Amino acid sequence: MPRLTARPTGAPLLTRHRIAWLLRVNRIYARDPRWAKGAVFAGAFSGGSWTGEVSTSTISRWETGATRAGRPAVRRYEQLLGLPPGRLTATADNLHRYAMPSAGAVPLLARPAGDPGAAERQVDVLLDRALDDTPVTGGEWDELTVLLTTHPQLRLRSRDWTALAERLLTESLVSDGLAWQQRHEALHRLLGHPTGQVAAVSACIAWAADAGNQVFLETVCLLDASAHRDAAVGVLAQLAAPTNDSAFLGALLACVRKVHLGHFDGTQAAVLRRLVRQVAHDADRQRADERELAVVLLRMLDGGAPSLPDLTTVPGFDLAARVTDSALSVIAREIPRFDDPVLPVLVREVLLHPVSDVRLYSALTIRATPYREPVSGALSRELSRVAVARDVRLAERLLEALRVIGGSSERPLVQRLALAPALPEAVVQAATSALAHMGGASPRSFWENVLALRPGAGRPRGAGGRAAGAAVYGLGIIGETGLLRRVAAEPRIPSATRAAASWWLRLPARARALV
Repeated sequence: MPRLTARPTGAPLLTRHRIAWLLRVNRIYARDPRWAKGAVFAGAFSGGSWTGEVSTSTISRWETGATRAGRPAVRRYEQLLGLPPGRLTATADNLHRYAMPSAGAVPLLARPAGDPGAAERQVDVLLDRALDDTPVTGGEWDELTVLLTTHPQLRLRSRDWTALAERLLTESLVSDGLAWQQRHEALHRLLGHPTGQVAAVSACIAWAADAGNQVFLETVCLLDASAHRDAAVGVLAQLAAPTNDSAFLGALLACVRKVHLGHFDGTQAAVLRRLVRQVAHDADRQRADERELAVVLLRMLDGGAPSLPDLTTVPGFDLAARVTDSALSVIAREIPRFDDPVLPVLVREVLLHPVSDVRLYSALTIRATPYREPVSGALSRELSRVAVARDVRLAERLLEALRVIGGSSERPLVQRLALAPALPEAVVQAATSALAHMGGASPRSFWENVLALRPGAGRPRGAGGRAAGAAVYGLGIIGETGLLRRVAAEPRIPSATRAAASWWLRLPARARALV
């Protein structure tokens, strides 16, 4: 197995190293063992999205981060390794975007410039689809927004920017997996576009202010990508007078990147400091994630940076090391001279980092590799050993990781936690939320039990609370319209939960079957 020293190195793991590692481990642990040899892989590289030849040294430079691989190269990895289109390219786009949103609208996973005339014709075709009620795939959103951002001569009417932004925001917020990754990056391109950003920022602010909507955290958090003054005003407004708890948490999270990028002027920074100090020192505040982010923000406002705590003093560090060692022990192929220093860093970030966006992108990176199943299995084993009722925070972190990395093998354990009558609501809510995004599927009977829809069932557990909201969210994400109708019509279920189900049912059909 790969050699490993599961201790912190102290050096930051840069985005180029993460993407280089993504390429390397997908190649050396590919289903076809031939590709583990760099020379064989280089010899077969010509073709598909890649024109020309590459050498073994080219592969090595891409896979060590010495040279940045562009989209044609990353796409060729997908083709040769038999991966779904977008598995690596969308993940690389997401990693670049989170690390360097100040680059503007143009994707940092470089695309060839292309012919301006052909670009204009293709934009016309894709724009017609996007402005109509025609389904638009994640790949088509990717292509359309790339063309709009790399060909500044292409101009749209303001009402078309508005329609694009509103549709793309809706689809991004209710999608999952690769469909979400592609739409998420496409929306960030609009948020960075010199003309389109006004419509995109306005759409996020309007959605966040509407209490009837059902997805708030991501909506507000998206404003961290825009340097437009309206985005800063919108985030501070949700801190001062939030629509709900989720919008407030999203605003705190957005501020982490906005402070880092200098999006707040002096007056706004002073307002932010006052607001987050109140959160950090509020002894009665029950949300640990809010306090964590407030402490991070105060440190950043004083010139520090968000980072992992001193790992030698954190109990969860031993857990992260066990997860890493377990995953490495079952990886399918031993690779001579391969020492993997990256996986332990990513696992520590997934479980220990105080900023949830960092946890998310590290989990997405692991998910896009052959490590996904070994890591998810190790996370599940650790979760089964945790005293969940006592170690609530640790259980939440493990469930949050499984939400992204977990698959069908891990669902039975998470389902049991979601139905456990004696567990804290925070754990039940985290388990139910995880099931909306994990691989595999839960039977209809499970969701009926969660919301007490089965004949003779009593009042739903935690009715009207976060756990019930997470259950309806899960039904919306997986497209269970039949059960959503039953929830909306069941008089025993609290009105807020029924209203949430009705909201999902009002979404256009194209937003419930996204690819």
